[in-house]
Amino acid sequence: MRPSPTQAGARRARGAGGPLSPSLGRNGVNLETKVGFFVILVGAVLFALSTQLERGEVKEGYTLKVRFETVDGLEEKAPVRIAGVKVGQVERIDLEEGRALLVLRMESGVEVPADSRAELRTEGMLGEKYLAIIPGKDWAHRLVNDEAIGQSVSQQSLDELLISLGKLATDFGKITGALSDAFGSEEGKVNLQAILANMRDLTANMKEIVARNDQRVDSIVTHLDSLTSRLDHLTAANAAGVTETVDNLRSVTGYTRDNLPKWGEDFDRTVNELQAVIAENRSGVKTTIDTAQSAAQSADTTFAALGRVAQKMDEGHGTIGRLVNDEATVDKLNTALDKIDNFLAKRDRYQTYVTFEGESLMDRGDSRGIFTVSLAPSATKSYLFEVVSPATGDETIRRTTEVRRITNTGSGAGSDFYPTDVTQTVVTDEHREKSGNVQFSAQIAQRRNHAGLRIGLKENSFGTGGDYYLAHDRIHLSLDAYDFAGDNSVGSSPHLKAKARWDLFTHLFLTAGYDNPLNDEVASAFLGGGVTFEDEDLKDLLAIVPAGLVK
Repeated sequence: MRPSPTQAGARRARGAGGPLSPSLGRNGVNLETKVGFFVILVGAVLFALSTQLERGEVKEGYTLKVRFETVDGLEEKAPVRIAGVKVGQVERIDLEEGRALLVLRMESGVEVPADSRAELRTEGMLGEKYLAIIPGKDWAHRLVNDEAIGQSVSQQSLDELLISLGKLATDFGKITGALSDAFGSEEGKVNLQAILANMRDLTANMKEIVARNDQRVDSIVTHLDSLTSRLDHLTAANAAGVTETVDNLRSVTGYTRDNLPKWGEDFDRTVNELQAVIAENRSGVKTTIDTAQSAAQSADTTFAALGRVAQKMDEGHGTIGRLVNDEATVDKLNTALDKIDNFLAKRDRYQTYVTFEGESLMDRGDSRGIFTVSLAPSATKSYLFEVVSPATGDETIRRTTEVRRITNTGSGAGSDFYPTDVTQTVVTDEHREKSGNVQFSAQIAQRRNHAGLRIGLKENSFGTGGDYYLAHDRIHLSLDAYDFAGDNSVGSSPHLKAKARWDLFTHLFLTAGYDNPLNDEVASAFLGGGVTFEDEDLKDLLAIVPAGLVK
């Protein structure tokens, strides 16, 4: 059915002046095409911006250097990253002594510790290469302009990796071929079955052993757990000490690093000064060397002469040679040396004590002093020598006697009770004199446990005495009896003396006792004290004196 003319006109009118189709623009360009062009333009702009940001040149900042064995695949302008962040770029790649020298342009404000290291890395498997800097720990010392990073690590290139894989494949092929030769035959199959059977038996035995020692293994594990716990506790308890030790080591190494250049300069200066001294005294050194050579020649001549003398002595020539080679002389010399050794050994066994003592006789108002030397060759035997100054009141009795003969003639004369002739001894004079003579004592003492006995000369007369020791020898009780005829004192009874000694200190002592109690006229209590010490010099003197007397 055809449209009416009216409808056709209306359509033409709409087509001429009506609204545009949504699929076409005013210029006839499709909307989807415009959107596509816009997306492409935005993508290109973003790509350009990202490339510009990544490849943007760093023109300001400072430079660092680093050396590698090889930098295959690395190009100039390649980025430099720290922790994945771009901080610079490779400005130049040079060749220096067979190694690659990289000059890096670092951004201002980026700090690199002196102990950092540089590595070549790749973005992905086939991406571009870049330089990575791994910062060190020494932030106190940072690299400055034109300094070098001391440590560098080069990664294996793709070609080297492929070559390594090829070698690995070849080796693996050889291994598989060897296995095929070993187990491909019937004998190999039998051997393989035997190996598998042995492994099965081995695992079964191990299972049985583990089951049998299950408790023991648990005990071992428990002990290991306890040990690790103790180690953890010990480490925690000594953490401060370990930290202090590490700090001390760090201080020592830091001090060494800081002063090592100075020490090197001092060493160089010392070497230079030594060289200068040697150069200045070269002639003197030569003269010294010549003198030393002459002295060495003289020494050789002297040693040769001594050698000839020694040879003659060994052959028995001369007096010394006969003495040396005569067995009788050697025996006599050895005997003499043995006697000397015995004498010195006895001398070393002797202990020599010197004592100064004073006594105050309270009842008589007098005093006296005693000097004693004691020689003790052993703990049970000793020799005592004393010099005694008598008391000022001591007297010597001098009696004058007269013998008279009487004849009785009275009643009863001639009987036993009234003899005719009688002889009488009458004391006509008795004279007492002050005694001023020094008295001497020399006794030998023997001791058994706490008790001791002495005998010998006591104050110019025969005497004996007994001793008893208490409190580890700090208390010494003694009783002496001497002058039995009373010749050296007033009275005719023996002279007795009881004394107690108390050692206050090692060298100081006090004494107390009673003197001459059997003679009432001179009996008296006394108090005293003194000092005692061991004298090695006196022992040496006593050892020398007999040798002089023998001569």
